[in-house]
Amino acid sequence: MDGPPTIDDAELGELDPPEAVGRTVVHFPDGPQLVTYEVHDGRALMEGDIDLGAADAIYQVAPGVEAKDVPAHAWTSFDVARWPSSTIRYVAPSRDLLGTARYNAIYQAIADITNKTQLNFQVVSSSSTSNRIYFTNALSGSSSSAVGMQGGSQAVRLTLTADVTTITHELLHAAGFWHENSRTDRGPNIDINWGCIEPGHEHNFESHAGVSTQPYDVESIMHYRSTAFVRDAPGCTWTIRRENGDLIGRNTELSTDDIKSINFWY
Repeated sequence: MDGPPTIDDAELGELDPPEAVGRTVVHFPDGPQLVTYEVHDGRALMEGDIDLGAADAIYQVAPGVEAKDVPAHAWTSFDVARWPSSTIRYVAPSRDLLGTARYNAIYQAIADITNKTQLNFQVVSSSSTSNRIYFTNALSGSSSSAVGMQGGSQAVRLTLTADVTTITHELLHAAGFWHENSRTDRGPNIDINWGCIEPGHEHNFESHAGVSTQPYDVESIMHYRSTAFVRDAPGCTWTIRRENGDLIGRNTELSTDDIKSINFWY
């Protein structure tokens, strides 16, 4: 998929056509908002890699219906729960399932986060009843994770080519962080080239409230790169860039403000 900067070049454009496209209401910190999702492998994915849950359990909003008309019990809630004691519990990844490269990349990503921030990780048994994440294969062309602690067991799904950067990105989703470029205060910092977004993917550039404790950060590992979802058309080389015209590459490491945000939150 042409998606978040954490997805490597081998995966760009490789997201299979969705099984379906739908709309639902997500309860963000500042209230309910309509969002568009795509169904891949039975999961409702927002912005390419944010897992809203099983598609058949998501409330589908009919065309013409506004968020205010949808009953609160039907919302997908993202009053994001922080992980207690600043610790994400996880089931040890299976080398047999994921292969050596991804197995090692998971531990490298965890080490990088724990060495640079106050967020910790703790291994738990697969039979544990505690809130936890586990790592498994993504069957579509995008790695994915839910945002924040969901309660019980939640998956971090990884493509075959997921590397340390991709895994770090998905772990920060699991910790409670959204894409930086979806912030509502992005306007003075970036330009969006709406005419060059791949048709049908414009919804991936919508803005909404999230966890924002630092100034807008184009260097964030949670930010789209400039070629995210770019259409194959004459003159189309970017979809999002810095306000000064500079392009945004793949941010491969935690930025200074990523670290500050994590430490503020945890």
